[in-house]
Amino acid sequence: MSAGELTSLAVKWTNARSLIVQVSGRIITRKVTRTAAALSFTTLLALVPLATVMLSALSVFPVFSHWGETLQSFIYLHFMPAAGDVIRSNIEQFSRQAARLTTLGLVFLLLSALFLLSTIEGAFNDLWQVKRGRQLLQRLLLYWTLLTLGPLLMGAALSLTSSLVSGNLFNSFGPLTAMISSIGPFVLEWATFLMMYVAIPNCVVPFRPAAFGAILAAALFQIAKFGFGWFVTHFKSYEIIYGTLASLPVFLLWLYLSWLVVLIGAIVTITLSEKDKQINEQTP
Repeated sequence: MSAGELTSLAVKWTNARSLIVQVSGRIITRKVTRTAAALSFTTLLALVPLATVMLSALSVFPVFSHWGETLQSFIYLHFMPAAGDVIRSNIEQFSRQAARLTTLGLVFLLLSALFLLSTIEGAFNDLWQVKRGRQLLQRLLLYWTLLTLGPLLMGAALSLTSSLVSGNLFNSFGPLTAMISSIGPFVLEWATFLMMYVAIPNCVVPFRPAAFGAILAAALFQIAKFGFGWFVTHFKSYEIIYGTLASLPVFLLWLYLSWLVVLIGAIVTITLSEKDKQINEQTP
């Protein structure tokens, strides 16, 4: 290895170490663990109303209604590795009951979903140290877009991927089909995190740092799913302690880990954005 390559490697290691130190410091100073805990509790309270509103948005458009089942299966499989069946049955039961709600009940349902989105926006603004939030009309427009356009895009992407894999297009390319099936969920998870980092904070977030932060979050999310799934499979003592309520603390713990991953990706995005800004300011 030449001297130039050694120097380049040393510079990269120094930059990586500096990034790790800065991210670790911001995780502590910006109280990421406490924010993850608060978001987990809020998500637990508003998850069923949020899911009901999103699935109802899909059912409004008959041409998109068949995507609902595909989207639900993907979310429960890839975003809820623990207690997914229990949560799914509760959401489906609540969705059926929602059809019999009064106007006041439907308003409360929508407000619960909007409250969760508002809490997430406030947490992201705090991380980005944004002093002012969006105007009420801008918030409602953003939330409505996330509740309607988000499920439609994810459902379309999942249906397209499923059609390509199961159709005749890639039948003669077995490895390519396997690759699409394996990386498809990771790409959709990355796109979800990227959309959160770019759209939710009330500030301009550069694409490159957000994309890198989303990749890191998606990778950590895969590791968390594997580790959490292994824990749930091999350690059954929590079922003895909690009995029939065992799925609740397990799911709450998974929500906490999920939000922790999301917020760590956001901190990485913030740190890289500030580094890029400093470099641009120093460049003549």
